[in-house]
Amino acid sequence: LLVLLIRSFGNVLAFKRGLSSGVWRRPNSCAACCGPRPIPPRRLERQVAYLVGRFARHAPRWQIVIWLRQLLLLLLAFISDVVFATAEETFDAVRYVIAAVAIAVTLVFWRLHRRALPFA
Repeated sequence: LLVLLIRSFGNVLAFKRGLSSGVWRRPNSCAACCGPRPIPPRRLERQVAYLVGRFARHAPRWQIVIWLRQLLLLLLAFISDVVFATAEETFDAVRYVIAAVAIAVTLVFWRLHRRALPFA
């Protein structure tokens, strides 16, 4: 999952670089030692169409932010399942802490959304 996330992020960065500078090269290609490895713009566009197609031009990496939010909430749900499954008597305080962390994650990402306006 992490490899997919890193590869997708590299593709989006290469696409954004190509749009802004007109230099279309493969993600993670080192121009200093290996020389730039060109990539056809349409191929790169097809590779990142799902990731950047729904968002405004100023926020092409927003899908990565959405995946990060989902991953954090999934980890929080997994941790809560483990805590409630292992502890015979769970305190109400643990439930409130987990709920507070989930609300905090949601509010932080909502604030990021309001600041970036990825659909505008």
